[in-house]
Amino acid sequence: MSPSRRSDQAGFTLVEVVVAAAILLVGVLGALTMLDTANAVTARTAAREAGTHLAREVIEAARAVPYPNMTPARLQAELEAQPGLGDSSASVAGWTVVRRNVTFTLTATVCSVDDGTVAGDGYGSHAGGNFCADSTQTGTNDFNPDDYKRVAVTATWQRSGRTHSVTQEAVINNPGSAFAPAIRTLDASLTSPVLSGPAPGSSQVITFTTTTSIPAHDVRWALDGLDRGSAWAVTSDAAKKTWKFDWDIGGLVDGTYQVSATAFDEHGQAGAGRTRPMVLNRYAPAPPTGFAGGRNPLWGTDFAEFQWNPNPERDVTGYRVYRVTGEVPSAADVVVCTTSVSDPQTLTSCADKAAPAADLLRYYVVALATSRSSAPVEESARPALDGTLAVRRVNPRPSVPGDVTASVDSEGVRLSWAPSTDDGTVRFYRIYRDDNTSVRVRYDRTIDGEAVGFVDAAAGTAAHRYWITAVDDDFAESEFSSPVEVTAP
Repeated sequence: MSPSRRSDQAGFTLVEVVVAAAILLVGVLGALTMLDTANAVTARTAAREAGTHLAREVIEAARAVPYPNMTPARLQAELEAQPGLGDSSASVAGWTVVRRNVTFTLTATVCSVDDGTVAGDGYGSHAGGNFCADSTQTGTNDFNPDDYKRVAVTATWQRSGRTHSVTQEAVINNPGSAFAPAIRTLDASLTSPVLSGPAPGSSQVITFTTTTSIPAHDVRWALDGLDRGSAWAVTSDAAKKTWKFDWDIGGLVDGTYQVSATAFDEHGQAGAGRTRPMVLNRYAPAPPTGFAGGRNPLWGTDFAEFQWNPNPERDVTGYRVYRVTGEVPSAADVVVCTTSVSDPQTLTSCADKAAPAADLLRYYVVALATSRSSAPVEESARPALDGTLAVRRVNPRPSVPGDVTASVDSEGVRLSWAPSTDDGTVRFYRIYRDDNTSVRVRYDRTIDGEAVGFVDAAAGTAAHRYWITAVDDDFAESEFSSPVEVTAP
């Protein structure tokens, strides 16, 4: 073969091919990395846009809330009642709303501003009001210092293990007419806090006297924002600027109440109202009801847990569980645990993690409330011995829930299982998600033992593993069911 023929058949060497492939691979990997980064940035931006739009939506919804109801104690409930802003999951702590497949936790705050310079009406007393931290100047000229409300809404969400948030603020003006009668004073015949009263349930009346800036056609009063009717004009005041109304507190539980008054002219126009907080602390808290519990062998023979119903009183600050050490309940009893309203998740439950190995133990729970004396707190009365809970060392466990299945639908992950059996009654079923190594990771529970299904509306799009246990009337917990795994869409 001639040299020219061999030259026509020449090709690439192996080294040249490898180098070309390496260059191509580097280029492709770079492009893929840029695409992945762009997708991540797009997802972050979409979540932030959704959070911003949701916060603005809540701000606009706040404008539909009646001005007297815009208080720290009532604002969240009023906003949740607005269309599309209800809590998306009762099993998740806090107020959550889902937008664009992202679960946002919302917090809303409100405070009043006494803007004497811009409003031109001077400054007034801030007693009994919830004024913003930067609205501190007071005076005596403005009988309605609540010139406007400042509302702030924060939307928080989790992404890639990090917490993100956006906040929106707005100002909502007081709609009270400047030409209508305004409430100048609102005084009570009993000083707050009210520390004494007749036998519970007996009538006890507090008379309120209110004065208006100009003659009023009508004055209406409200309790915690709910209208209670008209006051009556004091006949000795021909100008109709002094009015009175009675509040019967005999059937009410102790706690803090908001009493307010609003004056109207003959055209039905309302002027600025006034609110007065009244604290009732006349009685010791009532003994809690529904105290139940027992040893739970799933977590050890020395582990006993309890739960009870919350008290109706508004001034209850927590609860305390005791283990009886003597013949009858006494001050020498051992404190097992103390709960607080600052942690609603554990307010009405606790555990004795070092229960003695005795055949029979006795426990009881007391409620804690603001003390009427110099003591830090006041306890409800200790029960008699027959009013305590008997906890026995041997506590048979229910059978393990069987046939556990998991499926996904529009509401979330839907679990179902076959009912357990017990020597007594199954009280409820517990749900564990992704972890079952301690009592601290319990995810949720059913309402009662009749329910053999559960919907996890907060599953999101991640893969999850679930276990089910049965709990009987004495709080013995079965072994864990076989796990089921599912991925929500």
